[in-house]
Amino acid sequence: MSKITLQYTTDKGEQEKFEVSTDESTIHLLNRSIASIDLTPLQHHANLRELRLDRNQLLHLDLIPLRHCANLEELGLGSNRLEHLDLTPLSDCSQLVELEFGGNQLERIDLTPLSHCKSFTSLGLNGNRLSQVNLTPLQQCPKLRSIGLAVNLLQQIDLTPLKQCAELGGLGVGSNQLESLDLTPLQHCPKLETLTFNKNQLECVDISPIFSCPRLSILWMDEDVEVWASSHLQKADRIPEPLRKLIEMGHVKWMD
Repeated sequence: MSKITLQYTTDKGEQEKFEVSTDESTIHLLNRSIASIDLTPLQHHANLRELRLDRNQLLHLDLIPLRHCANLEELGLGSNRLEHLDLTPLSDCSQLVELEFGGNQLERIDLTPLSHCKSFTSLGLNGNRLSQVNLTPLQQCPKLRSIGLAVNLLQQIDLTPLKQCAELGGLGVGSNQLESLDLTPLQHCPKLETLTFNKNQLECVDISPIFSCPRLSILWMDEDVEVWASSHLQKADRIPEPLRKLIEMGHVKWMD
């Protein structure tokens, strides 16, 4: 049995070490006030499946050593102070399933490396400073189930790539600065259960596409948003419960 040692510095300048056996598949270093950490030793940890560094004080993090962790499935960096994160090394992590980067200060992020991750299911980017994000790489992730983009600075977002994500169950884009939102691609997501786009700057939204989401059970939107739908959908056989409630309250304007 071999071991590797990770060295890190706390926000108080203290030097600390963490020793782990290469037989262990998980590394959890949460709530340790880590300001910086050298992941280089992980290039010798081929068995690593889960790395959690959430709730620390990280400003920067070099992910290059992770390109040697071909079995990595989960990476958690939530609730840090990251402003930039290069995901390029993750293109070699074909087994990647989940990324949690919520609660940082990311202003931009390139998701291109995720196009190589066919098993990818969950992307958490809530609570950052993203003004734009290109979802195109996610169309190569057929098992994608959840996307969290709430509490950012998004002024627009193109959901078109999501029409390739038939397993999508949750999408959150609330608390942004969206002035328009085209839900059309979501008609190809029959397993969608949760959709939130409240607290934006929307004046109106066409909900016709999500009549094709029979499992939809949670829909968060502002009460003052004007809601439209195609008139032929009034006679739809299976209307998702949140939409049925909007209809019963008289909030839906029918379009010919």
